[in-house]
Amino acid sequence: MKVYTRNLYSYYFYFFFISFTTAQEKEYTTSFKNEILESCSICSKDAAYFNKPSKGDFHQSHYLFSSKKIDSSYIYITQLLSKNRIKDNQQLYILHTIKGRILLKKTLLDEAFISFQKAIEIGKYYQSPSFNNQYALLGKIYIEQYKFSKAAEVLETWKASYVENELSNRINLHNLGLSYLHLEQYDKAQENLLESYHLNQKYNDTLGLARSSLDIANLYYQQYKDCLLYTSPSPRD
Repeated sequence: MKVYTRNLYSYYFYFFFISFTTAQEKEYTTSFKNEILESCSICSKDAAYFNKPSKGDFHQSHYLFSSKKIDSSYIYITQLLSKNRIKDNQQLYILHTIKGRILLKKTLLDEAFISFQKAIEIGKYYQSPSFNNQYALLGKIYIEQYKFSKAAEVLETWKASYVENELSNRINLHNLGLSYLHLEQYDKAQENLLESYHLNQKYNDTLGLARSSLDIANLYYQQYKDCLLYTSPSPRD
């Protein structure tokens, strides 16, 4: 009876964690935003226009996305890419990245994967300072597809050279820990889940702390370390 109860608990949290941890970041990473400011003819003249509508299809494509008008953003991006109107590699990289994120929001995973792969190809070519984050986005797709080995692989690629102090680091580290949790590689799962927890703690991210605490609890539960369910991870010095 004890085994049945534990498996039922794990089954419930399995699906809860998948939907909970793969939520998209609400903001651009700093490095990606800087690339937009640099490559957009409107924003490069006045950064205040980043969050304002203005003339220019490229500007509208990223402005509408950041304003959560993703369908309108997708229309602009699709038109720009289909008509081959954009020649600048940096702008192409930005468009493919935003397109992939829109498709990911719409759970069109295969199409999103293609867009992120294209963004990686272009970003590597001109050495984009933000292209490494595409691997974290690929990791989100693999988690949604329950392909945890592949998720861990691409997220480890992201982690090898991730940029410090990015908001997205917390969820990316969490997703890496989550992947190892489902692979039953508990030491690696704990390492990354605790790292995510401490970042959430550092920045007073209440939702992030709740997310981390739930998965850490499940980590201990899976290992029959039930006594640790009533303790909190210790803060770093």
